[in-house]
Amino acid sequence: MYTIKTLLLDFGNVLGTFRHLTACENIAMYCGDASAEDIYATMFARNEVTKRQTGQMTGLQVFAQVQELFDMNECVTYECFTELWGDIFTPAPESILRTLKQVRSDVCVCIASNTEELHWPYIEHLETVQRFINDPNRRIVKSYEVGYEKPDEDFFLATLDAIGATDPGHVLFIDDIKENVDAFKRMGGQGELFDLTKNHPDRLALVLKNYGVLV
Repeated sequence: MYTIKTLLLDFGNVLGTFRHLTACENIAMYCGDASAEDIYATMFARNEVTKRQTGQMTGLQVFAQVQELFDMNECVTYECFTELWGDIFTPAPESILRTLKQVRSDVCVCIASNTEELHWPYIEHLETVQRFINDPNRRIVKSYEVGYEKPDEDFFLATLDAIGATDPGHVLFIDDIKENVDAFKRMGGQGELFDLTKNHPDRLALVLKNYGVLV
């Protein structure tokens, strides 16, 4: 097995959890006849998510789209909308933080996340993510900034370039979606599934220990 020099971590269901329907429920309170389910079916259709996650739509454009499609009350300002849409995240358990603290100091750690402009401000305030913002040796790659999303190979190439990793064989990628993990493994990287909604948090520590990433 290759020696792991870089650890790539997805955010969603790895470093924190989320509930997209919460955003739709929040917005439905200001949208007349549109139900949360109606809003979800439209706004979280695969093509719409991709447009947001690859930076094809800014936060202001998403705001305008919801206003137009669902007749959102004019009292909802953009600032209010960003909170209704974005405040849907829950931090990972404390045990995940303890695991991150045990990562070898010579391992570069990077968040590699499919995310959108309106979500990131709420994600970055979570403690698990603050560790990356406040540590110059840790990196964050966001899909809406690089213009690609997982499992697109170009997303991984942009991520490897951002962290200066030349050999994916020395990179371990943790994600909650099998398609994403398989895509990275096809590029020669190491990959493992982990999902906070399905796995005990201690599983992450076990996976990282098996790859020799923890002290």
